[in-house]
Amino acid sequence: MSAGELFTAEEIGRALGKTRFAMRRALVGIAPTGTKLVRGNSADAWSIEALPCELRGEIFAAKERRHYRSVADVIANPPARFELKIPLAEIADDNLAKARKLREALAWSLAKMNDTSMREAEFSERGRADYLRAFGYEISGKQLRRLLERTIARDAGALDWDRLEVYVDDKCGRKNPASSTTPFSQEHAALRDTIAAFKNPAAPTKADRTLLWQRTFDEYGDLIAGGADKRKVRRSIVDFLWHHAPSLAKSTHAMYEAFNAKLKAWEAGEIALLDGRAVSNKERRLILSKDDRLTILAFAKKYGSLSQGWREAVARGALGPELALRYIENPASKSHVPTAIRMALGNDVQLVEDWIHGPRQAKLNGAYIDRLLNFAAGDWMQGDDCTLPVLYYEETANGPRLMRGQFLAMIDVRSQYVLGWVLISAPEDRPSTYNAWHIRNLITTVHDVYGLPRNGFYFENGTWKAKLLTGNTADWTETETGLRAFGTRFIHARLPRAKIIERVFGSLQNYMEGEPGYVGRGWHNDKYERVERTKRFVESGKLSAPAHFYSRDEWVERLTDLVNKFNDERQHGKYCAGLSPRDAYEKNFGIEQVVRLPESARYLLANERKLLKVGRNGVGFRIGREAFTYKSAETGPLQGRSVVVYFNRESPDVLGVKHPESGEVFAVRRATSVPAFEAESEVLAQAFAENAAHDSHKRALYRAMLPKFSEHFTNLPIFRQTLVDRATADAGRQLEESRQKEREKGCEERKLRESMEEAAGKVGMTVRGEVSERRRKAAVKLANILSQSDEATE
Repeated sequence: MSAGELFTAEEIGRALGKTRFAMRRALVGIAPTGTKLVRGNSADAWSIEALPCELRGEIFAAKERRHYRSVADVIANPPARFELKIPLAEIADDNLAKARKLREALAWSLAKMNDTSMREAEFSERGRADYLRAFGYEISGKQLRRLLERTIARDAGALDWDRLEVYVDDKCGRKNPASSTTPFSQEHAALRDTIAAFKNPAAPTKADRTLLWQRTFDEYGDLIAGGADKRKVRRSIVDFLWHHAPSLAKSTHAMYEAFNAKLKAWEAGEIALLDGRAVSNKERRLILSKDDRLTILAFAKKYGSLSQGWREAVARGALGPELALRYIENPASKSHVPTAIRMALGNDVQLVEDWIHGPRQAKLNGAYIDRLLNFAAGDWMQGDDCTLPVLYYEETANGPRLMRGQFLAMIDVRSQYVLGWVLISAPEDRPSTYNAWHIRNLITTVHDVYGLPRNGFYFENGTWKAKLLTGNTADWTETETGLRAFGTRFIHARLPRAKIIERVFGSLQNYMEGEPGYVGRGWHNDKYERVERTKRFVESGKLSAPAHFYSRDEWVERLTDLVNKFNDERQHGKYCAGLSPRDAYEKNFGIEQVVRLPESARYLLANERKLLKVGRNGVGFRIGREAFTYKSAETGPLQGRSVVVYFNRESPDVLGVKHPESGEVFAVRRATSVPAFEAESEVLAQAFAENAAHDSHKRALYRAMLPKFSEHFTNLPIFRQTLVDRATADAGRQLEESRQKEREKGCEERKLRESMEEAAGKVGMTVRGEVSERRRKAAVKLANILSQSDEATE
């Protein structure tokens, strides 16, 4: 094989944008095909076929991306050196200062970009921290990647990271003409004053340019009349214009050509130095008739686009004769639409597009009312749900299961302060697993810390309203009716823009872009391929889940940090006006106290009301796969009758039952779960402990944001005294007294059983059946008799 078909590691790395050290790692264990003379020295070289599969794949991808004829050309002819359109010496000082800051911010990232031992989240977090330190403000991980890709592409494999040109913005301006030193700084004062009067001297408008040319030839005429040499005057003015108004032409030569052309017009005695193309274009401008306009719009609406609508209208001869003769029927591209038609109808087609989708879409993109903030913090609370863009895992019997989860949150509308939230584990195949109970428990959690809103709740009109009203796990009607008695209103947003909480979700998701397992907000379209590949490997057992994703508990802790970060970070919108949501909540909190329900009425939030029929085995129902059975002496006489029960998932060991005749509320303990076969004492004791502490059906983790306000605000009496009607208070008191009696009774029974088991254990017996004081005394007496008998025998 000839030396011309071999390439050194440096040449391959330059073509692929890799460092020398990255190429050494990639070629470890790959024997060189031969050697090649480089700058007088012999260097190892490889053929394309001898390279590893990964490098060959990158080379083939570069060939397609850069449109090379062959693979060898990719390495033999790397991209040309990047050059700015404006010389570096003429670029504005502020653009150069920004480029230097960017060079400083990306220095570490460029040095570590090929370090495979570093996690992507760690790399992004460090790069964003460097950018914050250099510029004073944060950027997202996506913006950081875009800046790195642009810099690497401009460098074209040269690895010259100190070159300032690769960091300059694409859109940069020239230095201020007034700050440049030219030989004509003391000449052409009238022209200099004219340029200085422009609103933007670096980019003058058409009217500005016309005025400048008129003043230029006024200056030219005055100088010639004064006896100056024409050639020197022309050179002086052209040089002055090039240094002070470079936007008039692309080069010095072009500036001379423009001056000469306008000089001829001026010498010919033309009144103005307007661009003749503008006048000609105005005379030839297309004026669509009303019929042609409506015809084209009708075809565009019918066929879904302006291109297809125009083509169909021309083919069917539906246009007027003047318009039909103006354009050819067989353009080079079948999708071609004349520029004049597209400019005249493009905006109208977009407006019609909204109505094609329906009145709601048109309303969403139409005019809106900008409402005044005439309410205080604590007046309204708003809740909504969001599918988070970060994958986390839960351990299951079949291994770790990755999911994104449903994030339900409640905010104060005036300050956007996050009051509380709930994370519900939602598998990808069942993304919406929350129900009315999750919503109500979120309201309960927020109420216990912040009370009820003075005015009411602002919920989504779709999913939340449906789940509250039709959810089969809770009777929301009584809850809403009870809360309305305290002045609480319930409003459902009709349009997405009415949901202030969506902005909060957007800010929280911005924080999540650098987290491990981030899959994008529209993960079906964003396609984070590395994360998707890692997800498949974890689910197949090839990779460890903790090494690449958060566990559920870790993600909850991280979410807590992110929510606190949002609450403590300054927001510059209309609602916070430069304050953090926490400070805005404190500052804008109204003078009127809020309501916090007393314990006698808290069951309106905490309990689910059900209408059940008492069967032969008591009161029974199921939630998911778990069965709940309650029975006692009080339920026996009620067999066959329907009763109202109150079930509290926070304390499922006791069920409140309302007597159908007297209306008295009494408590019934949950039936003990016993194994199918003989249950040992240890098993029974474990069953009692699990019944008291375990709540297996609750898969959601709830957090209420603890208030962290100033000492002055914390000590304010923000909760007003609440008056509860006698019936509500009596029902709550009866329920609590009955529950307390049942708990005390259960505690006594457990102590009695433990004492019996201890006495029976001394004589090798097992306690079965129900316990009583008489049986306990008999067991103790028997143990004493046997103990005395053993002593006598000895």
